[in-house]
Amino acid sequence: MRKPELELSFLCEGAGIDPVAILSALDPDSDMVSAERLARAVRGADVERMISVLSIAGTRGAAVESRQDGAPSDKREWKIDKGAFVALIHEAKVIYDSMPEIRRMLSPGSRYRIAATIPGRLPELESFYRVFENTVLGMRRLIGEAKSEILVMVPFIDRTGFDAILPTLDDAIGRGVKVVFLSRKVDKGEESRIALSGLLSGNKRAAEFLSLFEASLDGDIPLSHAKVISRDGGTEVYIGSANLTGASMEWIVEIGVFIKGNDGIPIHDLLCGIRKRSIKRWP
Repeated sequence: MRKPELELSFLCEGAGIDPVAILSALDPDSDMVSAERLARAVRGADVERMISVLSIAGTRGAAVESRQDGAPSDKREWKIDKGAFVALIHEAKVIYDSMPEIRRMLSPGSRYRIAATIPGRLPELESFYRVFENTVLGMRRLIGEAKSEILVMVPFIDRTGFDAILPTLDDAIGRGVKVVFLSRKVDKGEESRIALSGLLSGNKRAAEFLSLFEASLDGDIPLSHAKVISRDGGTEVYIGSANLTGASMEWIVEIGVFIKGNDGIPIHDLLCGIRKRSIKRWP
């Protein structure tokens, strides 16, 4: 497990955000903040990364999420221990400023991060998020960092689960990132196709940058039961147990791993091989 200050420095470096800029977003008259407010105040930030910032601060005891039933994660309030929060930011700043040298020392090779879905009804297990990356947030981060291509292979998709990553995928397509889905039963009228309909109809660039493939062998026999997301030729790959369903995103325990580095390339190549054996359903 990386220390919170190191984790925060990597997050800020990847987003191009100076850690100290986060401090300027805090309200001097209040110890409460939300990820949405931080994202609005910090130039170059987005909500997903600010949720991650607050989660990292939580592992240090510098932030505590205020439970609000029904409130989306970006609008939930966090109580800040300003002394501990400022100390964490300044420690991350020292690492951030030294990042070029640190990256030289830590590379080459692959880096791994375990991902998990821990249901809210199991609060006694939520401490594992100090070690694991949240499945949904990790998927959004992977998609948000894509520069050229995303391959998604999952057997099952439903609207609830797909909605968890829809805005990030929509933004990726808007940036010109090619997105390929390999799934079961993506013909018209099927549940996976219905879940994807919002992306198909709501994004003007979908016809140019989005394609759907049905990964099947003969009849209804699926070609794969794997759950994999790859970006940019295998630069980063998610492998795990999670489908793009409401259950996998929130309600049941799922475990996977995010892989960055050369080890992801053959996984990406395997997905490309499966795509060649699949049936194109759209466009």
